[in-house]
Amino acid sequence: CLHHLDLGDVGTSRDMLIINDNNNNTNTNQLISALQKHDFAFILRSDGTWTYAILAERREKSMRFVVSLKGATKTMTRNRWLDSVRLVNNLYNRRKLRGGCVEEEEKDVDVVVNDDDIDVDGNDGID
Repeated sequence: CLHHLDLGDVGTSRDMLIINDNNNNTNTNQLISALQKHDFAFILRSDGTWTYAILAERREKSMRFVVSLKGATKTMTRNRWLDSVRLVNNLYNRRKLRGGCVEEEEKDVDVVVNDDDIDVDGNDGID
């Protein structure tokens, strides 16, 4: 079935694109630099785990990721990108899609934007 991660879930080495470019970090840095708003990645947390996150804001020298379903964020400055950001291994996930069933749960997610709670469940707050 489809490998599914929620924001904040710990990733495995199969989930992440780990690039070995023979001690030349140019390729890896270019790929990380190409991330755009709403792209997914794995972020190195202070406890040493890599967690699934989404890029919320991009600036020239930093990127801010949402790292949990509760809306917690972590900002990475450019000098930490190579050591603290990994790309999603989409090739592995596509292979799993071809070989099995696809199951996805529908989940309600609360997103905090400018201290206002927005319920993202598709009904715009109408019950």
